[in-house]
Amino acid sequence: MSEEEPLKEFIPKYEKPKILPQNVRDFIITLLPESIQKKIASLVQQSHEVRKKAKELLEIAKKSVEITIEKSEEEALSYISKNEI
Repeated sequence: MSEEEPLKEFIPKYEKPKILPQNVRDFIITLLPESIQKKIASLVQQSHEVRKKAKELLEIAKKSVEITIEKSEEEALSYISKNEI
């Protein structure tokens, strides 16, 4: 057994790849057509908007459950109606 063998158990089985500055120039970067870039940008923007709306709806749902427990279902439904997005 070599001197390195006992150390292998402490070395992670996977590591993040190391990108060295001198290797960056070897990367191949594909420049997509502008129409595809715009489509991707639009989809990313839509995903941000949907995520924001989902968070808002979750907060409304949490608050309505709280109202249901503390007050009544009718008041919770009223809260939901007033806060529809």
